[in-house]
Amino acid sequence: MTGFVVGDGVDADVDVADLSYAGCKLLPSQPLPEGVKVELVIKRKGRIEAEVRWSNGQATGLMFLQ
Repeated sequence: MTGFVVGDGVDADVDVADLSYAGCKLLPSQPLPEGVKVELVIKRKGRIEAEVRWSNGQATGLMFLQ
């Protein structure tokens, strides 16, 4: 699935690599800083508020806030 994230100083295209009820792993077009709250928008599916929990420069983990 493809989409994008937006937040405080964050705007990146993403590929969703793994999705669960509590969160997901993303492959973002740019590194996302840990601790930032973002909105994940998956094209034609919906949007959800999340927090960046980890990032290793290539992949990023989000925890959903709802």
